[in-house]
Amino acid sequence: MLHETDQTGSGTGYLAAQESLRSTAKWLLAAFAGAGAALAAGLQLTGLGELAADSWRLWTSAAAITLALGALGYMATSASAVLSQDWVTLASFSTESWNAKVTYKPTHEQRRRFKKIERKIDANRYELYGYAAPDIPTLHRKLHLADDMVNSPTAAEEERKAALQQIMELRAAAREVVECANYYETVELFRQMRRRLAWASAAAVIGLGVFAYAANPPQPDAPLDVRVHLASPPPTG
Repeated sequence: MLHETDQTGSGTGYLAAQESLRSTAKWLLAAFAGAGAALAAGLQLTGLGELAADSWRLWTSAAAITLALGALGYMATSASAVLSQDWVTLASFSTESWNAKVTYKPTHEQRRRFKKIERKIDANRYELYGYAAPDIPTLHRKLHLADDMVNSPTAAEEERKAALQQIMELRAAAREVVECANYYETVELFRQMRRRLAWASAAAVIGLGVFAYAANPPQPDAPLDVRVHLASPPPTG
């Protein structure tokens, strides 16, 4: 009989940490949406109508505001990537699954991130799944074989009971691996998001500064009103 900790696994710590990162991403996404709305409402666009069509200020202002709004949109997209990540499963680490992933032609960034997650899991294999299998492909294969044994119409009752007991142990190990993998996947996406936010924030600040300068040309000084009053000639006599 498995202990309660073996059945439930200790992966809830990974889930809690992952949810914390996702909550931060949600907060950032809401903050960027609010900043974009405030920016759109507070922009002084009326001055653009006073600029000539061939004025460098008009086109510079348009480019600058496009840069600023695009940077805010990029920030929101980067934050939402953490919330919409693909769920990593145990099958993702098998050779067959990796060959299938090649069919979908993952990007270099996705390959690099996935390999990094594999190294993280391998470094913690003794506390994650080492008691059940020497490596993840073997764990996956043993889980399939045990499941086939349980559902086999020709298997003896004792064989099915033993296979069912083994499935409980293997599933606990698989759950540990999956939760760990998805936590590190979220960590990688969150780190990537922070780098992108830093560059996008700088682009937004530059865009807003250029827009404020180009869209508001200095007003020409009002001409000085100079009036000359001739003195009346002195009275005669």
